[in-house]
Amino acid sequence: MIVAGAGLGGLTLAHGLHRASVDVMVYERDQGPAVRAQGARFHIDDRGIRALRACLPPAQFELFHATLGGSSDKILVVGDVDGRLEILGSNSFTGAEGRPDQVRSGRPASRRLLRQILLHGLEGHVEFGKEVVRHERLHQGVRVYFADGTRAEADLLVAAEGVGSAVRRQYLPHAEVVDTGVRWLGGKTPITPGLRQTGLLALLGSSFTITDLGEVGMVLAAMRFSEPPVQAAARLVPGLDPGDIDDFLMWALIPPREMLGDAALASHTVSGERLWRQARPLVEEAHPSLRLVVEQAWPEQTYYLPLAASIPVAAWQPGPVTLLGDAIHAMPPNRGSGANTALQDAERLCARLIDVDRGERDLLEAVAAYEKDMRRDGFEAVNASMEALSGFLKD
Repeated sequence: MIVAGAGLGGLTLAHGLHRASVDVMVYERDQGPAVRAQGARFHIDDRGIRALRACLPPAQFELFHATLGGSSDKILVVGDVDGRLEILGSNSFTGAEGRPDQVRSGRPASRRLLRQILLHGLEGHVEFGKEVVRHERLHQGVRVYFADGTRAEADLLVAAEGVGSAVRRQYLPHAEVVDTGVRWLGGKTPITPGLRQTGLLALLGSSFTITDLGEVGMVLAAMRFSEPPVQAAARLVPGLDPGDIDDFLMWALIPPREMLGDAALASHTVSGERLWRQARPLVEEAHPSLRLVVEQAWPEQTYYLPLAASIPVAAWQPGPVTLLGDAIHAMPPNRGSGANTALQDAERLCARLIDVDRGERDLLEAVAAYEKDMRRDGFEAVNASMEALSGFLKD
């Protein structure tokens, strides 16, 4: 099995297959696991938790679970009222099983920590600096070609390399991805005594929060680990570097794209520090507490995302290629479904492929069954995210 892309979904799938003794290799375009910021906090719900529990070795799952933040069950709207930040409104999460269009209650998780956990134990099964550029179908299986001139063969190729998936562009050229026009300039700020004294952390709790800075929207959410990652790692998975050590505040600025040097910032070669310098002027007129969040951020952890969305496509004939996560159903992050849907894809595909390895079902039959569920839930989540994004932009 070949997995293109070492993101959360691809690595979760690889762990599940590896635990079941199914041969799997993950190929990642980046030259190494730390060449760029990996994002900040994300909202994980029962879908993501279930997938990680099913696919990860128990100790690694327990490490992840032990470090999660407190309950996150609503979104807050915060505003500046006569010089004081106050809660202007809230909306509870009411999603449930069978409703991928709704936001479910969950808990804050560190994306960087989870990726460190997912990379652990896959030594020899993940190769960096290997960009997939094309593939060809064989009589049985598929051959994959890399940018460095090498190639590999497998029974199945899984595209998990994100919104810019080269596999998707070749395999499903009619599967469009559109630019939403929204830009996400985000980062991480350590929770220091000075930041606590502002009262901002007490106001936010563990909720996802939005505020209006005029032309720029701002998103805030705290990541306060239930157990310090270093302590949890030493207890459960000795030798694992958790990456994130300290509690932090995740922030993101959502400016009109004309306010930024858009094309240049989207390059993978742009440093986090340069992105941070771009962010600071956008909060010059903000409340002092919000300005402090950006000013005291870890510059190297700043990242930039042009938000894209997939156009739903009808069923296609199953073959020795399939897709998961943003490679097929990319969506804005405002409904908390992107990572959870990718992890759910990984768990479902893993279970189907283990059945194939055991001789309990045919490979193409398994791929077809997986893709039916993936399309249904993935594209429903995309549509809900786009509807909510339109409302947010109008507000």
